Amino acid sequence: MTSKTEVDQLIAEAEEELAKLNAERAKVIERLKKLRHERSQIDHHPSQLPLSFSTSPCTNDSSQEDKITLFRTLFRGREDVYPRKFESAKTGKSGYQPACQNEWVRGVCKKPKIKCKDYDNHSYLPVTNDVIRNHL
Repeated sequence: MTSKTEVDQLIAEAEEELAKLNAERAKVIERLKKLRHERSQIDHHPSQLPLSFSTSPCTNDSSQEDKITLFRTLFRGREDVYPRKFESAKTGKSGYQPACQNEWVRGVCKKPKIKCKDYDNHSYLPVTNDVIRNHL
């Protein structure tokens, strides 16, 4: 049979272990709160835009450059390449592929024998204001 002193010691150890677990639980709860806050900021990303609509609105009367700046602010992505839509005359299927300077250039482009993704001699076109202007 265990003595009263031994039981008291076991109780003290269990309470100490419980205090450590509670402290760890509090840390995890705090981390979870921070992550949920960070996620809510991502979900509400328009408020993080560097452009202030109240001080510099973009309207139909705005210049093309202002509209392009607004477009670049709202739609961010890779700057080194952009997609170009294609449609097959034979099958009617359509899709997107990277815009390439070498596309269909004799002696450089190996289409249709070799697909663009399998060919190393591509020269992708970067996103420029002119590309965006043509898109808009």
